[in-house]
Amino acid sequence: MWNRMFRKKNGKEKRIVAFVDYESWFYGLENIHKQKPDIASWFADLSRRGRVVDCIFFGDFSNPALKNEIGRIRPYSNKIIETRNPNPKFQKDYTDFIMLDNIYQRALSSSDIDVFVLFSGDGHFSSVASFLKNYGNVEVGIYGVSGAFSNLLKNSCDWWAEVPSKASRKNYVYELLFSAMREAEKNKSNLVHSAQIVDSVVKKHQLPAEEVKSCLQELIDKGLIAKQGLIVNKNEQVIVLRPFWDEIKAAGFARV
Repeated sequence: MWNRMFRKKNGKEKRIVAFVDYESWFYGLENIHKQKPDIASWFADLSRRGRVVDCIFFGDFSNPALKNEIGRIRPYSNKIIETRNPNPKFQKDYTDFIMLDNIYQRALSSSDIDVFVLFSGDGHFSSVASFLKNYGNVEVGIYGVSGAFSNLLKNSCDWWAEVPSKASRKNYVYELLFSAMREAEKNKSNLVHSAQIVDSVVKKHQLPAEEVKSCLQELIDKGLIAKQGLIVNKNEQVIVLRPFWDEIKAAGFARV
């Protein structure tokens, strides 16, 4: 029965359905990497693997932090499932249960899906991943947050990928630098001081100073920012930066 239900169509683009534990993604990145999900980069990577026919996001969106994320999710999916615990007296995480139920229902009701993708680092999902792979005769892929990704889950699928990728992490720091420079231009008569920009990003977002300095230098090397010169500020020489906003936007950055 399973072979008949999940027979793949040779020569055609793979059809993908994705199930995203957005709580796992959001809080994993916040707690470990001090950043928000880069949904655009993730969805682009997912789309390169085949045609995404369905993408479902799960989470307790009654939480103010997650509620604010709904607007960021909607450009990629309107299927956002609320998993709030209906009885606060019982400390249970309903997201896993609801997500698992949706996965099994989709597996039993759909015969035209080639790839099931899960976004969760929780080892509890290893059973459903093995079930889909071994009995469903479908390809199973898993995304998880680096540093919070179960090895058991990784070993239960056909392929896995960690976020943030190195490129995604750099893009995140780039955007923070651009945002800080925008703010500096508004408040400091267009004078953007290199050390102050780095210090602002490091303190506000609790990032390693060397990482921020390295990303700033990369932007200079790419020709997106120039060292305009040295000025004396409070008896100290400081480097003034000049961001080239047209070039930055053309490169796909500065969404601030």
